[in-house]
Amino acid sequence: MSSNQKIKLQALRIPPGWTIDWNTFYEVDPEEGKEAFFEGSSLLQMSNAQLKKIIDLEWRPESDLNGCYQLRVINFIENYNPRTHQYDRDTDWEAPHLTFSTRSRLKLVQKLEELFISLPPTLDERIRSKRG
Repeated sequence: MSSNQKIKLQALRIPPGWTIDWNTFYEVDPEEGKEAFFEGSSLLQMSNAQLKKIIDLEWRPESDLNGCYQLRVINFIENYNPRTHQYDRDTDWEAPHLTFSTRSRLKLVQKLEELFISLPPTLDERIRSKRG
C-alpha cells in the first residue's frame, strides 16, 4: 500500500436509531504489520435507545493476528437518576442477548447489518409486572 492511501473506517449500512458510541473498526484484515488495528477493549460500540440494545465488537486476544472478532449484543434498561436528572443504563454484560465470533471481516459486516434491522426490543420486566 502506498503511503498516500488512507485506511478507512469499515463502511456499514446503519439504519436510523443507531448511535455510534465508539468506532475503530477499519477496513483492515489481520496481517503482519496491522496489529495496531486489533487492539483496545472495543473496536466498535453502538447503541439503540429505542431497542435498548448495545452492540459491542472486540478482537480477542488483543493484537493477536490469530484471534477473531467477538460480537456481543447486550440488553439494557434505563433507570432515572434523580440526582443527575438523567437516565442511566442498567446493562447485563454477563448475559448477552447474542454472541457471534468470526475471523472474517466481511462475514462480520454482513452479521452487523442483519442485526441492525432484526434485533427485537429489550423487554423491561418492570413494565410487564405492573400490567399483570
